[in-house]
Amino acid sequence: MRPSARAFLFAAALLPAGPAAVRADTVRLANGREMKGLITSETPDAVTLDFGYGSVTLQRADVVSIRRSGLAKRRALRLAKELEDLRDGGDAPEGGEALLAAYRRAAQARERLQDARARESDAADVAAGDDSRLARLVSDHRAVAERLASADRAADPEGYNRLVDEYNSGAAAIQARQMALAQRRLADADLVERGRDYLSAYQDFRRAFRRRPKPAAGASRDDRDFYDLMRDALAGMDGDFSREKVEAERQGPHWIVTALLDGRVRARLLVDTGASLVVISRAVADRLGPDAVVRGKGLASLADGRRVPTQILELPSVEVGRNRAERVLAGVMPDAPQAGVDGLLGMSFLSRFGLDTDPKSGAIYLRRLK
Repeated sequence: MRPSARAFLFAAALLPAGPAAVRADTVRLANGREMKGLITSETPDAVTLDFGYGSVTLQRADVVSIRRSGLAKRRALRLAKELEDLRDGGDAPEGGEALLAAYRRAAQARERLQDARARESDAADVAAGDDSRLARLVSDHRAVAERLASADRAADPEGYNRLVDEYNSGAAAIQARQMALAQRRLADADLVERGRDYLSAYQDFRRAFRRRPKPAAGASRDDRDFYDLMRDALAGMDGDFSREKVEAERQGPHWIVTALLDGRVRARLLVDTGASLVVISRAVADRLGPDAVVRGKGLASLADGRRVPTQILELPSVEVGRNRAERVLAGVMPDAPQAGVDGLLGMSFLSRFGLDTDPKSGAIYLRRLK
């Protein structure tokens, strides 16, 4: 029988990192080794252990002892295995297909983010230290090159050869350091991108859950359980994010927040999810001075549909409350978009966070990955 959507969701809620994250049983062998997995079958002569990606049958004579984990972990691993079987399919009640699809996208994005974090951690270990280390390597290499240029090969061939070896070793060290730093930059960029993908998919999942149909009065227990498990899955993802209430001023349908630009310039910005960029007035840009790097000219899309010519700056940082984003693109307008504000808080900042608003209380919240 095909595993149910209930099993799929329950396993995913318990196992955000996949089946390998849980090891239910530990089998100690006569040769001193230990093997961990889920015992799926036992006979007087043999024990079958499932790793989640394969299984092995051990002869009972080779087994010294078995340490079993709790029922919850055993159930989680079993359900995680069913999750793998459901990657390309599954069951949802009528009307719940879109919600299940949104959940799967969020779960896959979450998994890709975890992989990106692992790659970034590996790259950071390889490239341990700051860029000053590369500068020292280059400086030392230049000094060796100068000594090599003035060395007398005929007078001291051994000393000359030692310098050649030192020169070549220095060049190799520089190349290795450059490659390590490049890999780290790529891993950092990939981590940021995967984080944005997960945030977007998570937000879509939240919206799909809010739009979920109410189970009919005569709905089966499985149908009701499906939506309960979707709620549990969403709660599990909620734990990946911090949610902060941001001080905001309500003006009609709009919110205005105070942003700190480059850690020193405060600006009142109107929250505008329809604006492609953060937008600031020329007066604010002048206060930032040369720290805001000019990236060229372009068109900024505004919420009212207009596309206006603008100078594009890269702001070192933008902070709203405790939420900080670095290297944020911003458009510069000759004047503020309206009286009492200095610009717009657009998607070049907001796309890095989840935005929730509460029209009843007038509160605004930003979510960010922990």
